[in-house]
Amino acid sequence: MVKEEWRRRGILISVVFFRVPVCSLEIAWRSWQSASRAPAFLIPCSARRRCVVGLQFSRKEYETVKITWIGACRSFATTALILTGAMAAAIPPPVPLVLNYQAKLTDTNGLPLSTTTTLIFSIWDAPVSGSPLGAFLDADDVLPANGVVSMLVGDDPGNLIPTSIWDSGATRWLEVQVNGNTLSPRTALVSVPYAMRANSANSAVSATVATNAVHASTADLASSVTGLVKSLPMDGQAYVIVEVTADPVQNGINLVTAYNRAEALTPHGQPLSARNRAMVVVLPGQYDMTTGTLLMITNYVDLVGLSTARTDQYIFGESSGQGTGILRQTASDVRIENLLVECTRSSGGLTFSASDPAAYFPDGALAGTVVTNCEFRADGTNAYSTRRAVEYSGTYTNCTGGRIAWGGFGTASGIFTDCIGGTASFGGLGIANGVFKNCTAIDNSFGGLGGTASGTFQNCTGTGGSFGGSGGTASGNFTNCTGGTDAFGGLGFSGFASNASGTFTNCVGGSGAFGGISGIPIGPVTVTVSGTFSGCIGGSYSFGGGPAISGNGAGGKFLYCNGGTSSFTATGAPLALYCVKNGAAYP
Repeated sequence: MVKEEWRRRGILISVVFFRVPVCSLEIAWRSWQSASRAPAFLIPCSARRRCVVGLQFSRKEYETVKITWIGACRSFATTALILTGAMAAAIPPPVPLVLNYQAKLTDTNGLPLSTTTTLIFSIWDAPVSGSPLGAFLDADDVLPANGVVSMLVGDDPGNLIPTSIWDSGATRWLEVQVNGNTLSPRTALVSVPYAMRANSANSAVSATVATNAVHASTADLASSVTGLVKSLPMDGQAYVIVEVTADPVQNGINLVTAYNRAEALTPHGQPLSARNRAMVVVLPGQYDMTTGTLLMITNYVDLVGLSTARTDQYIFGESSGQGTGILRQTASDVRIENLLVECTRSSGGLTFSASDPAAYFPDGALAGTVVTNCEFRADGTNAYSTRRAVEYSGTYTNCTGGRIAWGGFGTASGIFTDCIGGTASFGGLGIANGVFKNCTAIDNSFGGLGGTASGTFQNCTGTGGSFGGSGGTASGNFTNCTGGTDAFGGLGFSGFASNASGTFTNCVGGSGAFGGISGIPIGPVTVTVSGTFSGCIGGSYSFGGGPAISGNGAGGKFLYCNGGTSSFTATGAPLALYCVKNGAAYP
């Protein structure tokens, strides 16, 4: 037989005969500047050997190369023609021939699917109606991990995506069926180098990269599946996407690997900096670190969960004991967003020191840290949610911790907005000298239990002993805050010196609040109530009052305040105007 083919300049020519006998190759070339042809090479092929020829072509001189194969030889298996030299230097690497497809599948209630799901892919010549191309149909049964699936489309050697479907250059359309439900309209596929990116979708997917590069623009709601498509190349100039599988342990390994790759990025060709950052994108899934740690040691490399539902990105592990955590941070200028991190350690106890294991284990005083929409968990018996007895000086928004979180037994000097902590959080038994807005905690938080609350507190809520209470110092600025018994510099323990010397506006406390004494102390006590209190409400023995001792109110100012039985100090001649004591006007 005789067959001819002209290949355009700039494309690697690889002629492979799969068990097709070939007797000879005739190679010719045509000048792109004229219609003339140069003489052809005729290369005979002997049996039982491959025929490989390397040719030098000038990119400027030759437009096409002609390959002709003639006749047959019985034992010949493979012939390859490779263009080299000046022309080959300009030839791009071969394009991959499969689509890398990642998706988050949810049911109609938005809950992640966890049962085996069938996905069927086909490629069409129109957004609606039209005809399927290349007789290509790829069906995969997948088991989602928290709704997340990852697969290759067209990876079956016997069912490859036909390259001929791209020849015309016309737009092609990807159709996806999920458990028999066809997404409509189909997704437009538009070439970009080795990438697939979806702008928006109301479907069941959250997708990534492709073979021949595809851009998916929109997709609609499937009857039984709903979700958001977010597809990107797995690695970009300024980000790395963590590959997620059905195996949580493998996902943990992939998370560490992705972070290591991100450390080496040079976004926009420039070194990492505060304005030139890299991001590790954590897809929805479960990431089991076992006894390992994700160590964040490089400034300007951020860790961000894709879904704003932080429980979708669940990172957990047992830790390896003292001095470790699931997420350990030594770099200062990093951002952590949309994650649930849990230390599942269930034995071993605690030493009540800064070396105790924790879900989030930062070094102290990392002022450049920004943590947003994250939750850190532990049982509080064998591990802490966040590391205790260190300084938290970054910016924390919409974050949740457990017992002794956010600087408990240490210092909370950062900016905390809409955050939640447990007992002794936010500098409890330590120092709370940061800015706190709309934060909530329980007993002895915000510098309570002998600590110091010297920061700025707005719309915050604590319970007993909070805001420098239980023998602590409340010297900061407090606006619209609520505390419990002995809050705001109240005294609940003998041997402590209590001091309510700050500015308190429209705050509410319980018995013994605002420098009061809720019970009869054993031993000597010192209470100082020298602050300014406007529109505040306390319970019995508040505002410097006590059942057996009166506090020192020298310099104190009480304006429009309301206290219960035995409230307001009887010594020190404080200024009291328009107040109420035990239901009656005071003074």
